[in-house]
Amino acid sequence: SISMTKTNEEKEGNEEKFTIVTSFYPMYIATMNIVDGADVNLKNLSEPKTGCLHDYQLTTEDMKLLSTADVFVVNGGGMEEFLSDVVAKYPKLTVIDSSQGIEIEDDNAHVWMSIKNHIQQVENITKGLCEANPENASIYQENSAKYIDKLNEILNKEDDSLKGNNVMLFSEAYEYLADDFGL
Repeated sequence: SISMTKTNEEKEGNEEKFTIVTSFYPMYIATMNIVDGADVNLKNLSEPKTGCLHDYQLTTEDMKLLSTADVFVVNGGGMEEFLSDVVAKYPKLTVIDSSQGIEIEDDNAHVWMSIKNHIQQVENITKGLCEANPENASIYQENSAKYIDKLNEILNKEDDSLKGNNVMLFSEAYEYLADDFGL
């Protein structure tokens, strides 16, 4: 019973913190870069090895985790097919759709694979977090600017000798990346 008490105390302490849940690993990484140094709980819904969420099924544990969340950060664009179930179950949960304003090509929701699109996603997540948790807004904005600078560095290092080369893609996920680099 001592460990139960300790677990309950830890849980109560954590529940007081603003809790952010992300749908899958790319959203977790983006959000982690934005919230670094803020006194928040950041959790990821799926295992890092899950990859894309095309066929992901919510578990009871997932629903328990979402019940503790203040914000749920999703890729959007149809990636999280289970999203309507979450919204129906938790209508007061703030959902940040990181792909808002990004053109989804041919139902290909892998928008994070484009550095340009990912920058827009970071901006969308930052805006949503600032609105939902204004006491940490300055941290979110500062971290977001730093992360976007890093992403722009990568984008600006592109090799012009690659442009125009034909490539064979084995997944639709890479279409956005190929577009970024003119392949």
